[in-house]
Amino acid sequence: MKPPTPVPNPPLPFEAPETTEGASAGLAKRHVARFFRTHEIATAQELPGFRHSHASVGSLSLNHLTYGAETLIGMPPLRDFYLLQWTLAGTATYRHAEGQDRAGPGDLFVVNPDRRHEKTWDAECVQLIVRIDRALLDAALGDWGADGNHPIEAVLFTGGPANETTRTASLFSFLRALASDAREGAGWAHPRLAERAGSVLAELMLTALEHTAGERIERDDAARPAALARAEDYIKVHAREALRLDDIAEAAGVRPRTLHKAFRHHLGLTPIAYVRHVRLELARRDLMEAAQTGRTVTEVATACGFDHLSKFAGSYRQRYGESPSQTLRRYRPE
Repeated sequence: MKPPTPVPNPPLPFEAPETTEGASAGLAKRHVARFFRTHEIATAQELPGFRHSHASVGSLSLNHLTYGAETLIGMPPLRDFYLLQWTLAGTATYRHAEGQDRAGPGDLFVVNPDRRHEKTWDAECVQLIVRIDRALLDAALGDWGADGNHPIEAVLFTGGPANETTRTASLFSFLRALASDAREGAGWAHPRLAERAGSVLAELMLTALEHTAGERIERDDAARPAALARAEDYIKVHAREALRLDDIAEAAGVRPRTLHKAFRHHLGLTPIAYVRHVRLELARRDLMEAAQTGRTVTEVATACGFDHLSKFAGSYRQRYGESPSQTLRRYRPE
């Protein structure tokens, strides 16, 4: 059997003091309940391989967890929060009202707040688990709709385990950045950014994953102003060139102030921030190809419109969880 593909650049455990190593089944149960909910556990009496470390970024709770032995968890409805569970090694099997899902290395599974579920960890299973309040998802979904009303029922994620694809890449990259910044006490862990991290994660979940409010979001996307679509197209075509807000607004056929408001309302970004977003995507693709062609990080950054290499490297690491040079090395032929 072919061994599972390792997760590239997996999040590492967090540092003390929120770290627990080795425990009895009862102690592990009480310890984990502090961060999630009271639950049932069936496993070996002693768990010498149990490891849990925790960090917070704003209202988000980040947990690096393994039991080190096959373990069955029975969890009642979470009610007011979701759990994003990213399997970094081993296998987790989920049983719920709709059936059963299996998550292997690299898979991301969302536990919805409204129903009981059972989960079996195998002995090698390691996960990054992020707890996010339901209120953040409600607020993000409310912002999408024209009426701005929050949904009465929680949005349910329905697609089963998701892996890293073009559609989900930004979500996985953000999770890497959150974990890295939480360990280093920088970036999204900075107090001025941490309070916004939960809202960003909520919007990434709603745009990257399948869920019961998908049609609502598609309707809102279809209602985007034509000027915004023209601006996005212009940026994507000219992203490698020097771009000014006035140039983008002229191509879109509206005043700069109007364009700025449209970007903020529909995308949650300023036009210039969107330019950086597109340029980073171009740079990542170019770096993957550069591993074959021999281009350097500096050459790629310059070709993608970045004038300051240090700022580019910092933005790239925050977005993708690794440095540009790490991407270059990872895609270089053996």
